[in-house]
Amino acid sequence: MSQQVKQEGFSSKFAHIMTLAGFCIGISNMWKFPYMVGANGGGIFLLIYLVCAVLVGLPLFILEQQLGRSAGLAGGPGMAKLSKGNKFWTASAGWLGLITVMLIGCYFWTIMGWNVGYIFKTASGSLYGLGTDTAAVAGEFSSFSGSWGCVAGSILCAVVAWFMLNTGFKTGVEKLCSVALPTLIVLLIGLAIYSNMLPGANAGLKWYLTPTLEGVDIGNAFQAAVVQVFFSVGVGMACAFVYGSYMAKTDNLMQDSVLAVTCDTFVAFMSGMVVTPALFAFGIEPSAGPGLIFISLPQMFNAMGNIPGRIFGTLYLIAVFLACLTSIVAVMEAGVANFGQRFGWSRRKASTLVVLFTAGVSVLVTRNMATEGALAGMTFLGNFGLFDTLDCLASGFGLTLGALFMLLFVVISYGYKNFMDEANEGATGGLRLRPWMKWYYTIPLPILLLITTYCIIRMYF
Repeated sequence: MSQQVKQEGFSSKFAHIMTLAGFCIGISNMWKFPYMVGANGGGIFLLIYLVCAVLVGLPLFILEQQLGRSAGLAGGPGMAKLSKGNKFWTASAGWLGLITVMLIGCYFWTIMGWNVGYIFKTASGSLYGLGTDTAAVAGEFSSFSGSWGCVAGSILCAVVAWFMLNTGFKTGVEKLCSVALPTLIVLLIGLAIYSNMLPGANAGLKWYLTPTLEGVDIGNAFQAAVVQVFFSVGVGMACAFVYGSYMAKTDNLMQDSVLAVTCDTFVAFMSGMVVTPALFAFGIEPSAGPGLIFISLPQMFNAMGNIPGRIFGTLYLIAVFLACLTSIVAVMEAGVANFGQRFGWSRRKASTLVVLFTAGVSVLVTRNMATEGALAGMTFLGNFGLFDTLDCLASGFGLTLGALFMLLFVVISYGYKNFMDEANEGATGGLRLRPWMKWYYTIPLPILLLITTYCIIRMYF
């Protein structure tokens, strides 16, 4: 008889860092970050993003991890323990994170289906005949994005993820991240070197690295950057809570959090170093928006020539796949831990139900984007398709409100001193929380979160 999900742990410091970074690094770094850079002024957005990562992402990541380590349990059961059964904090700072995780899973499989499909399309050269015709490339993506072929790709990824989750945390999730993440970084460095050697790439590199206010709406750039930090670092969904619960009291939480967020930021930065110079080299608009990977980049690959474009494009899309796979498996682990600890389920039962539910809903999400069929074109929350509706609820409101409630719990109920003392356990050297930082956690950071919530409402509605 299988055992229920037990409290896990990390096999090594390297595995811990890779798993944390693997959770953070995902489609937001490889897909969303480059087009957000393009849509918000290049270098000025990069600068604002880096500031937001340090001032918003890192403090909240540390806070969420420490709550998990203090509780020794996943988000829902953990908050029930820390709050001594207070139903408000248990629901708002605990179970809300699980809901967010499940909502993200429901559309993340669809993105992975697109990714897998385009790996094969690029490698086979089937997109090459479309050349740099934007309408033709966009039409190809439109027909594929809601197709049964995309569904098949999503299900294939779900099966791989289930296998990783079901084999155990150390032998599945941890090992995957420990191998895939270094591979991803090596691929990105190699692709960035090639991209920046292309004729005309220097203009793109300069635009990407030089902050300028010319023609830039600073309000929009800040809004985009702070929302991107939430989506990229992944605070507020109780995933960092779960991985914090796997840490020992002697682990250097402060140092490990800094390393994980640094890895996440580095991968986002490098994806921009790959994409932006190459787009400039071939005269393709960097502000192409969400269609960047599946519309603009295929045009860029085609412009490189048949063989070079297929090689470059396939390697880049494989890098995207590695980032997505480590992220979704690490995110689903949060669902497995929460359900397993709350209901006493075995790992097999918890991982099966989590993957079946999210992958099942993703079929509906994909078919909602089809050009024909019962679900095609249905809208929710006004004019949103199912994909955008789930994204709005999860990465928009779920992450922000989850982080805000965890912060308010520390400020109002748990106490900054308790949080500081426990976060500093295992810390060495000067990297630790200080008493004077209470001011930042209790005034500026909550205000920044409220501004972020306003920005999200403004962005979606």
